[in-house]
Amino acid sequence: MLKDLLKVYPQLSGISAQLAWSGTMGYATHSMPQIGKLEDNIWYLQGFGGHGLSTTAIAGNLIARAIVDDDDTYELFSPFRLNFVAKPLGLLGAELIYLSWKTKDLLDEYLG
Repeated sequence: MLKDLLKVYPQLSGISAQLAWSGTMGYATHSMPQIGKLEDNIWYLQGFGGHGLSTTAIAGNLIARAIVDDDDTYELFSPFRLNFVAKPLGLLGAELIYLSWKTKDLLDEYLG
């Protein structure tokens, strides 16, 4: 990530990273976040596909409004509810897709 940052902002050369996060990315099979109510008092927000910093705050606000104000705006995400993905193939598939995107980005950068 630091390498990519320095390509965009070369004037930052000489900086270092104190912390970097890595882990399994949470993608839903339909590429949309899953936001909804499982049962009374059990809500879920997941599958933001690496774009969670801003979108989880928005999703949290949707759920808060549902709980406090009985607002059903979160239902706009109902077509993208939970779906079954068999492990370990689901995880393997997600990682392969992520690797293919990363490879495409590298090729685009190299050939670009």
